[in-house]
Amino acid sequence: MSSEEHSIQNEIRNELAGKALVFRANVGQAWQGTKVEKLPGRKVVIHGARPFNTGLPPGFSDLFGLVSVTITPEMVGQKVAVFLAMEVKDKAKASEKQSNFLKAVNDNGGRAGVVRSIADALGLIEFSPGMLAPPRYVLHPGYVTSKTDGQEHFIGRDKLRSLYKLKKSDRFFTDHGDEVSARMFKDEPGDIHLRPRFDGDYTLPKAGDE
Repeated sequence: MSSEEHSIQNEIRNELAGKALVFRANVGQAWQGTKVEKLPGRKVVIHGARPFNTGLPPGFSDLFGLVSVTITPEMVGQKVAVFLAMEVKDKAKASEKQSNFLKAVNDNGGRAGVVRSIADALGLIEFSPGMLAPPRYVLHPGYVTSKTDGQEHFIGRDKLRSLYKLKKSDRFFTDHGDEVSARMFKDEPGDIHLRPRFDGDYTLPKAGDE
């Protein structure tokens, strides 16, 4: 990129501040190999060297982002691209900077959130604001005394999912009853809590019936 193009980029980004969320697409190429040998004078020799590209796909635009558009009656039926941002986590929480970015996207009409499963990702792209999100199942592994043999058995997360016949795409959270779960878990309206059952009835309940 020429110095003039770089200057134009900065001018555009400064001018659009407050009018749109615009980000610079950073890409580059580096080298990796089987062994890196350091030499004097900040030089290195890479054995078995091969290049690799970092960043976004070839041809990606220099600047990207989103701009809020108010839908008017004349626009009904048109296709409007909606900016999508997914922060993928397992049990960890989003950092403050990650949370701020997700909030900025949502505040400007995009769809952004932390996703921990396929169902979470589908929920972001398939459900519009104002629509009811799919229910979230909260699994509570634990012990139950069998009605048939009178023995106490532990029913874990995977067994609970199997007994209640949950699909891979169903949204769920596992509450292990520990400090980690307590920090991560927050009740959502419509949560359905699933626990081991003494009577063996693992019919999937509706929200509020469990």
